[in-house]
Amino acid sequence: MQDGNYYYKPSIVGKMDNVYWLRHLSHKVVENAFGDKLCGFTIALEAWRRGLTVTVNSHRASQFQSYVISSAHNSIQFNRARIASLTAKRAIAVLNNKYTTKESLLKEGVPTPLGKKFNFNDPYESVIDFVRLIGWPVVIKPLVGSLGRGVYTNINNDDDLLVYCKYIIEKLNVKNYLIEKYVVGEDYRILANNEKIFAAAKRIPANIVGNGVDSIMKLISVKNAARRKNPNYYNRMIKIDNEVEYYVKNKGYDFDSVLPKDLVLYLRGKANTSSGGDLIDVTDDITPDIAHAAIKAIKAIDGLEFGGVDLLYDSNTGNFSIIEVNSRPQIGHMYPTSGLGRDIPRMLIDTYFPEAPVRHEDINPHFVFDVNKILSPLVSGVAGSITVAPKKNFENFVRRRYLLKGSLSISDNKLSSRLLAIAKKHNVFGSVGKDKEGRLLFCLGGDKLAVSYFINEVCEILSCIKESSKIWKGVIKQSFIVNF
Repeated sequence: MQDGNYYYKPSIVGKMDNVYWLRHLSHKVVENAFGDKLCGFTIALEAWRRGLTVTVNSHRASQFQSYVISSAHNSIQFNRARIASLTAKRAIAVLNNKYTTKESLLKEGVPTPLGKKFNFNDPYESVIDFVRLIGWPVVIKPLVGSLGRGVYTNINNDDDLLVYCKYIIEKLNVKNYLIEKYVVGEDYRILANNEKIFAAAKRIPANIVGNGVDSIMKLISVKNAARRKNPNYYNRMIKIDNEVEYYVKNKGYDFDSVLPKDLVLYLRGKANTSSGGDLIDVTDDITPDIAHAAIKAIKAIDGLEFGGVDLLYDSNTGNFSIIEVNSRPQIGHMYPTSGLGRDIPRMLIDTYFPEAPVRHEDINPHFVFDVNKILSPLVSGVAGSITVAPKKNFENFVRRRYLLKGSLSISDNKLSSRLLAIAKKHNVFGSVGKDKEGRLLFCLGGDKLAVSYFINEVCEILSCIKESSKIWKGVIKQSFIVNF
């Protein structure tokens, strides 16, 4: 089911038969928050649209990392998507070490692969002895780390394992690492707290599909170009490294090879979106056993409120294993490669701020706060924190586009100051610029009468006439921006 008022089919991600994103979080709404700012901005935006107070802190402000959401009776600190106020430091300490995470899961009876930690000084023979005990294939991963860095999967022999051991120790400077049994299954990322599932997605390793014409290098370039248009994948490209080179060579190709039409070539073993993987929504398809295990995994980490649970599921046998838990997960489930985008920000505000003054159904989906204006003084060090101006409530919200024609005998600086003053007077938001012929182009939003009064006053003061007036379908920021 795709509700036309809630979802839209984005053309920017390419020809997908089954992909729908959230209309109120369209790529236009979040265009200034692609990549690292996405999690924090979308949660804060939902809160602001719902009448809650949002205060952004200067710590890593360029990534919209630290912020506080408050109501009249409740205040919660967030770190991107981590519910920081409700997440104990002891939980973060456990999750920052993959082996202590494994121990916590095993203690509570949560299925997780057999594994053992090693130090860079341990003789390679001791690693091989352990592998022969648990059996090939195996996975190697740094004891501390995130985003799949230094994780190599499905290793099947001594020589390859030695190569990866040397690489993470000598090139990545890893001091402690984990060897664990490789588990067959599809890679899932589930967002949950200790009571319920928020969303589930299948993660597909970085891949390209042959067309019988283009080289592997060209196909990677085309895939990356499409990823840049996805708010979640924007800075998560398929990068050519040792692992990608290995996967290409292992299939008998080089980067100049032309893949046969419709042939899928996987470029990595791990499926993290940070390393080029795709996200496929499966929220409606996960089994009760998997849902229960994900919630149990959150509960197994003492002091964890909300997180991302990574598991491998074998659909043929029904077996699964939890391989990792993250206290600050990406919430890119809003922008899948295939399937329905899931409204994680709404679910978080509904769950932790049920007293929000505005229902989600009553928000204005065309109105946003200006993230660049909020972050600029924080990034520059001018301010330590900034509270976003309360959301303006409109009696009769309209969006209009006006083109004004006239002889402007005034400098751009004076014109800018005059327009900003008039916009403030009438409480009108939007932007103004000039076209090639020097005509003023306004994209405005606000109360219907206020917008009308504003444009009439501008025409009178500047001796302009309205050459055109039409409905405008773009997003309105709670600011007035002069683009000249």
